This record gives sequence, structure tokens and C-alpha cells, in this order.
Amino acid sequence: MLLSRDEDEGVRWRLIGNRALPKDALAVLATERDSAWATTIREFVAKHRLAPQDTLRLLSNDPCDDVRAAVAGNRATHPSVLDVLARDNKEKVRYQVALHAHTPLPTLVALATDGHSWVRIAVAQHRRTPADVLERLSHDVSENVRAWVGEHRSAPVDVLWRLYEENAEGVRYRLAKNVKAPADLLTLLSHDEDEDVRWNVVNNRALPDEALPALATDQGRRRGQDIRSAVALLDRTPSSVLQTLATDTSWNVRSSVATRRKVDLPSLSVLLHDDDAQIRAAAQSTIETAMTEDIEAFVRESQDVPLDVDLSGFPREVLLQYLY
Repeated sequence: MLLSRDEDEGVRWRLIGNRALPKDALAVLATERDSAWATTIREFVAKHRLAPQDTLRLLSNDPCDDVRAAVAGNRATHPSVLDVLARDNKEKVRYQVALHAHTPLPTLVALATDGHSWVRIAVAQHRRTPADVLERLSHDVSENVRAWVGEHRSAPVDVLWRLYEENAEGVRYRLAKNVKAPADLLTLLSHDEDEDVRWNVVNNRALPDEALPALATDQGRRRGQDIRSAVALLDRTPSSVLQTLATDTSWNVRSSVATRRKVDLPSLSVLLHDDDAQIRAAAQSTIETAMTEDIEAFVRESQDVPLDVDLSGFPREVLLQYLY
């Protein structure tokens, strides 16, 4: 507390490196005005997670827009203060309000009509933005705003299809990330001409099985190898696809097949004869590790043995013969 009032501005400036400052010291530093570091010090206080509400309210009227933006971005800032900052004359401040998790819903809705696209983008990103607002933003003049609507989990399905049909690359890029996108839409996007779109599809946890064959043969110049490797690592990739990937020209793809979590014996059998010694060793290691940890579970998982089939009575030697 005493150091926050020290006459040496260098001492006061050094305090901003201390994340454990008491609240009364933060309140004092929030009034810093005359030193060369005054703005930096007030901005530090505005960002501090322990800043008192009265201090944040004071700084929300700061003459420096960077300080006000810091208040708007502070997770501890009260919704009533955010409501006031939503009417700030600086875009950067309103942008932070639109991103804030605790911004009141009416304030968020109002910011959806902001004159600056970055603010509307933040609204389109916000997890609490309602479907009707997303529908309005899907008609926005800015492609970036429409793209973020395409990634939003609450965007109506008809909106997602309309955004897809406008055929804008940036919009399709975001649509491919949407975990609530319909399976048939993601399947279409798995054939997209843009390999970055296809990369987003293969990394989408809602990826439909129908998209796997196309992605397993992806030949994109930059992302193709990575896309095929991602398919190889998926637990639900069919054995038939994995056997194809086991003969892939890319070392990385074959290595992914050899080291995947869910063991697939047919593809590993192919890799045991791979031209590369490291791949052969990796395949052998995967088989041996799985068998050592739990031979019964290994057989059940790798051969898709139904749960109602009891394997507990089979000797290890019999199970090993069953595998091969």
C-alpha cells in the first residue's frame, strides 16, 4: 500500500509487475495521472482480476481508450459498467464489451447493429448470441461477420445452408468448423476445393462417416498429407480405409496408422512389411503393447467382438491364434 504512494514514479511503475497487489493499492494506482507511466499503470489496474468494482467503474470513464478497453475486457467488470461501455465512442472498447462473457443480453443484441464490423464479428462469436440475432447477422454486408455466424453453434440450420450456397471461401472455412452443422453439409464440405476447408472438416468432432473415404484420399498440396493422417488417427475410421492408408506414399500417414490409439490388425499387418524400418517397428510395438496391456480387450476392440461374447475363458494362446 505504501509503495503505491511512493514519490518515485519508477517504484510505482514497478508495482505493475506484482499480480498480488492488495485492492487498496490498486485503487491508489488507478488515480495515477502525472507520471510518464501513468497510462500504463492505470491500464494495468484496469486489467487486474482483483481490481475493486468502484475502481473499475472509475476507470470506465478514463480519458484513455486503452484503459477503458481494458476495463471492458476484465472478466470481473460488472454488467452495469459493460452496459455503459457498450456506448463508448471507440470501436476497441465496444469490441471488448461484445466479447465479454457477462455482457447483458439486451446490450449484446444492441451491439449487433454496431457500425463497425469488428464489433458485429464479436457479437457473432459470442456464445450467448440468440438464433434470431444470428439470422440477421447472416445477411451482414461483411463476409467476416457472416463467416462467424456460420461457425456459431446456435445458428439455425437453414441459415447454415444459405451461407454455404453463397459460396464464399471465408464462410465455408467457418462452416466446416461448426460442430452443429448437418452431416450432409459437412460431407459436401469434405469435397470442397479449398483444402483448408477440408482440413477443418476432418478436425470437426461432428465429422460424418460418409466423409471419411474422400478425406482419406485427399491430395491437397499443402494439407493433403495432414488430412489423411488425421483420418488415420480417428478411432472410427473403418479398417478398409486404414488398409488403404497403410500403403500411402506419405511416411507420416503410414506412421499415423501404425501408432493410432485404436488398434486395427489388418492395417498393422500391412505395415509389418513396410519398406521403412521405423514404420515396421512402430507397427510391431503397437501390437505388442496392446497385447501386453490387456489381450482380451485387444481382441475385442481390434476385431469388433460384441460385448455379449465372453472371452474370459479363452487361454492367451488361443486368443493370439484368433488374432492372426
